[in-house]
Amino acid sequence: MNEKKADLRGSLMMGAAVATGLTVSAKIIDVIIDYLKMRNLKTKSTEYYAKMLDAHPELKKEKPETVARYWASLYHFAPYMAQDPLAAGAFIRQSLARGLPDEFGGPAPDTYGTLTSINESIIKARGPAKGLSLNANSARDAFAQTLIKNYMHSAMDPTSIG
Repeated sequence: MNEKKADLRGSLMMGAAVATGLTVSAKIIDVIIDYLKMRNLKTKSTEYYAKMLDAHPELKKEKPETVARYWASLYHFAPYMAQDPLAAGAFIRQSLARGLPDEFGGPAPDTYGTLTSINESIIKARGPAKGLSLNANSARDAFAQTLIKNYMHSAMDPTSIG
């Protein structure tokens, strides 16, 4: 009978180890997916910049270095907002119209707080990373449920544990 207890303990420990491994794997996959998304955004910077200039042709009349500096800053703090040519161009046009480059060298610090908040809101609205990480979470959850069900069945069966 002690042998059955030892087998059950071993099974539970193995199940816990596997569940922990799946959880860690899911987190690693989430990090990789986030990295790939950011990398994809960075490779598209030139494309988004060109679309912004097409949507706001008046920016082509401004100093290219100034527009590029504002673009780089916007893209750094709010890359998801920078994907939208209208929003990106409006940010740069408003900053230039306010005389911020001449007077302060750029937008005020609270502007960057706002940009960061906008970017975080967009990320939250898009929801959790889709794909492999959800499959790993689902597999972990299914395994945990099976483990608990088997444990409960063993606990209720008087012949399984001595």
